[in-house]
Amino acid sequence: IADLVSGLIAKSLVGRVADTGSTVPQRFTMLETIREFGIEQLVKAGEEDDIRRLHAHYYFGVVISTTVTGRRVHRLFEPESSFIQFVRASYGNVRSALEFLVNKEDRERALEMATRLTIHWWLIGHYAECESWLKQTLSPSGDLPRKHRANALWSMSMMMHEQGRIEDAAPLAAEAVALNRETGDDLALLSSLSNLSNIELSLGHVEQARENALEGLRLSRQIDFSDGIAGFLMQLGRISVELGELENAQ
Repeated sequence: IADLVSGLIAKSLVGRVADTGSTVPQRFTMLETIREFGIEQLVKAGEEDDIRRLHAHYYFGVVISTTVTGRRVHRLFEPESSFIQFVRASYGNVRSALEFLVNKEDRERALEMATRLTIHWWLIGHYAECESWLKQTLSPSGDLPRKHRANALWSMSMMMHEQGRIEDAAPLAAEAVALNRETGDDLALLSSLSNLSNIELSLGHVEQARENALEGLRLSRQIDFSDGIAGFLMQLGRISVELGELENAQ
């Protein structure tokens, strides 16, 4: 394969992308005219759909395998995490893969991929784009796995909150909490409780925000999750400030 790629580079059919110092492996690109010609040949051979499906499944797999989950999920929010670097460098391919999954109504894969990409869109401020993809992948009939639906509702409510549509975000955030209680996923429940508490606080529903934060703190201590304990203590401090309880806030 190395010799084949070198030959294509020598003929200027493929170019090497300059190293930016990231952890993303060496990448290559091709002229747009070459890419269009290749697609035309696939169409003529009746193979375009098969190749696009392989492409979509490959990038779906990379997105899923690169995403940090569980107790290390906070690392995703670091702009220089390997996941963010990968998505930034490969976004054209990632977006094309997601579009294929949506168009082919492969809703479960599309929904999981869009949910995993939420962090990327959040970091670059593309809240409306994230919301649009999630709306396209959520099934109106609710026939998707509860875990995936809960994650998508969590993501969508976050994006709505960031856009100032707090009243629209609240019921979605509440449903995400309810679904995560049903699935028994403690870490997902903690994320959704934190999100709902933030939204309730933005709405001025201080007591509801406190109840959600206290539930999150109890669960974090129960499972010995230090990041959760710290996060919910900070949230309770903010709530105490809102209530004028400055001694409690300290």
